[in-house]
Parts: sequence; C-alpha cells; structure tokens
Amino acid sequence: MITVSQPKLFKFLLVGLPVGLAISVVIALLLYYTEPGRDAPGKDDALRFAAPVTEADLRSAVVRLSETVGPRSLSAEPEAAARARKFVQSSLGADNMGYKVDVFDRKVGETECPSVIATLSGKGRSREVIVLAAPYTSVADSPGASRSASGVAALVSIAKVLTGSEHQRTIQFVAYASDALDPARYDLRGAIRASEDSTVVAVLNLDSLAFPTRDGGVWEVAVPMIVHSNDDALGTSVVNRFARTTGLRLTLAPVSSKEVADPRSFLPTLTFVADVADSPAGSAADVADAYDFSRLTQTVQKLQRLVERLANPDGV
Repeated sequence: MITVSQPKLFKFLLVGLPVGLAISVVIALLLYYTEPGRDAPGKDDALRFAAPVTEADLRSAVVRLSETVGPRSLSAEPEAAARARKFVQSSLGADNMGYKVDVFDRKVGETECPSVIATLSGKGRSREVIVLAAPYTSVADSPGASRSASGVAALVSIAKVLTGSEHQRTIQFVAYASDALDPARYDLRGAIRASEDSTVVAVLNLDSLAFPTRDGGVWEVAVPMIVHSNDDALGTSVVNRFARTTGLRLTLAPVSSKEVADPRSFLPTLTFVADVADSPAGSAADVADAYDFSRLTQTVQKLQRLVERLANPDGV
C-alpha cells in the first residue's frame, strides 16, 4: 500500500487544489459556450418580445395608422405613406420585436415604393419561404382603417407572436406600398426581395380584414373571408384543408374577379378580404370606430395558425 507523508499531502493540496479549481472553471466555461443547442443571444432577446395577438394591440395599430397618420395614398399623400412605413419599420425593429428590418428600395416610374422586410429564418427547409404581406398605404382621401390598416395590424401582431420561434420554412413579413389609382404599383413580385437561392411557396396578402360593427346582432363564429388566388392548387389546398383546422371559413374566388389581386406578381398569392357587402373599406368612412375589433382579433388569431401550418408542412 502506498503511503503519503503529511508534509507531502499538505504540499499537494496547497498546489493541486487551486490548479484543479482553475482547470474546472475553464472546462465549465468551455461547456457553457459550446453546449449543443444553446440559444444564441439574439434568439433570447427576440423571445422576450413574443406576445399573443390581442385586441388592444390590433386596435392601437389600426388607430395609429388610420387616425394619427391618416390617409396615406402613395400618389396623393406620399409623406403620410412614408410615416406609415416608418411605423411598421419601428414596430418590427430591434427595440420592439427584435427583428432585423431591411428597407427594400424600389421605384415605379419616378415614385419611390420602398418595402419593409423582416425575416424569420427557417430550420431544415429554410430555402422555402412563406411571405406574409400587407400594404401600408391606403386609397386616396380614405383613413383606411380596414383597407389596409387592419392588414398591417395583423402582420405586426403575427410577427410579434412568432418572434424568436422556430419553423421549418422561412417566414418573411413584408409591408409594401400600393396604390389603387395605379395598379402597376401593386406588384408583389417587385415588393418582395427574393433570393435566387430561395423559393416563395406562398404569399398571404392581407388586404382588408376588419368587419363592420353589426347593430343589434353578432357575427357568426366562422368569419367569412374571400381568398383571391392566382394559384388554383394553393388556393384550393388552403380553402379545403386549413379552413377545417383553423375554423376560418374561406371562399375561393378567381383572381380576375377583383382588381385587388395581382396576377402579374407571378408568385403563388392569396389575397384575404373580409366578405361583407356593406363594408366602408376604402371609403372616407373607413374609420376605426366602424369595426368590430373582437371579430378582427379572432380572424388574426386564425390567420396566425394558418401561417404556422404553412411554415411547418411536415407537422400538418
């Protein structure tokens, strides 16, 4: 049996313990910073901003755009259109949601038509892209609470829910400029910055989602929405498959039936419009007080689930 004298043991402990402790600290630090699957600081920061869709947030965004900014036609009120763009840019940005936001500059003729783009990169199928889009402009002289502040409010709220989350496909949030007076400016292909290495699987274009307040009654549970599609296969899939799982009643309409849908985009595009005959959307009466925000909240929550299902096709 090996014996160790007390002086030698004392000397070993005196020297060995500090060295061992130092080595342990180094190993612990290495393990901390190289631990597989550890979230990057950017993701942690983004998760702090994540929050569910709420009626208060949707109302705040609609009021901000329709009342504080007001009419924001690209041709008639360009300065207001620029303020609306900056509102979206700030809402999605690092201080509010943690996204890196790019402004995609482009021109139609002599008119500046910048798009605001925030990207949530996918895991596994990142080259496949789901685009959630909404125009931040309005019809000339219209406050545009439903068309199109409700679409922008939905886009911002869904982006807030998803910030920091992981999905198979990449999700892009795009707020773009359009103008009913000049349909050439409603070009989603031009508004979306696409990479040669990626494929846009679907564009969900949110046009006017708010339902007018119904006097003396309530809206049915399944909110009626029209989907204008330039891709029959995609449109049929969304209407038949996702309507059952989200509870969102969708009616598929040909792209030519409504000017708002843009066949020239050459992208698989679905444009969502509230199916209400007496809606003031796009008129001078298109103000926030005219709409049922509880119904808008339910609609946006269902659209959020639709985006998530499209972004995770293997899980559907």
